Amino acid sequence: TGKSWGGVGLDAARAAPGRGRTIRRQQRSRRIKRTAYTMGGSGRSSIGRRYAADCGTRDNKFLSRAAAVATRRYYRPGKTVDGERHPFSMCDDFGCHALRGLERRPLIKYGVGADLYFKGLKALSCIFFLVSLLSLPCILATYTASRDDNRDAVLQQQPPQFFYYASLGAWGAATTVPCGEVTEGTLDLSCPAGAVMKDIRAYYGTVTGSCTCPETHKPDLNGACPGAPSSKTRCGGKPCFSGTTQFGEACCASHAYEDGRPDFRDVEPASGECASSSIQEVAQNSCLGQRKCSLDAVPLNCSSTRLVAYATCVEPKLRILGAIRASRAATSQVLSWLDALGAALLLAGGPLLSTRG
Repeated sequence: TGKSWGGVGLDAARAAPGRGRTIRRQQRSRRIKRTAYTMGGSGRSSIGRRYAADCGTRDNKFLSRAAAVATRRYYRPGKTVDGERHPFSMCDDFGCHALRGLERRPLIKYGVGADLYFKGLKALSCIFFLVSLLSLPCILATYTASRDDNRDAVLQQQPPQFFYYASLGAWGAATTVPCGEVTEGTLDLSCPAGAVMKDIRAYYGTVTGSCTCPETHKPDLNGACPGAPSSKTRCGGKPCFSGTTQFGEACCASHAYEDGRPDFRDVEPASGECASSSIQEVAQNSCLGQRKCSLDAVPLNCSSTRLVAYATCVEPKLRILGAIRASRAATSQVLSWLDALGAALLLAGGPLLSTRG
């Protein structure tokens, strides 16, 4: 009878072309049945009985979405539960990295790369979720403690500015030094919102120096000073040591300390030959512990008089979540501990990837 082809003699199939087409259709039907048995988890004899055609087109109307879903689940990494394929979840045990534990690593059959990828992805997802929870108190604390009175209006116009208000920069400077001067009348000093005056210096009479940097001491556009030093602590003539005054202005000094810091003795306010002996006491009684204060320039028997005063403003406590009041140092310390704990979790990710995940 010759070689067999699907149960029919090969010579007979060659002799009957029409019957050969019938035999090929029968073989294709058998392959479809085997595929349905393997993927569908059922021993039914026809794929049409297991998956009914539900999404056919004009050219091919015998299509099944259920069969496509079953095929996708079969070839994708997953697990079999009650004869049905399901994808892995975050709570599944992916085993440990040990040769004796290969049987407890369900992804190893897809290759070492797939095994390490999915296990590492799960571990990193858990780590960053915990770090996010630890960062939430830091974000709320810094956001609610910001001292910008226009915060709500800024966020309405520019919502991405939220990331600025959620950082420590929104707290503003720890200390500020407001300075003012008048030749007559009243001098007003004020601190930023929430801050009070911790220290004050007042001079009245023939005062030397000023709240601003003199023109002869200002650096050029490149930040270079006009003079050159003759020694470590003194300039040759023109001011040569560049720095920033306590009032926050870039300026050049004619002297410097031994450690190289500029000494602005010839720039910042100081008492002259003719000076009031009571202005400092009056300023302390009127301004210390206050956010705002005023000093009056009374007549003084001097050739020329100026009233110059500057204060050191500090914020006593931060207001967190609208009710909790804490010092800046304590709040920063707590936030640092939370950041350190988050960093420790990230560092622990390495050992975590080498154990069960």
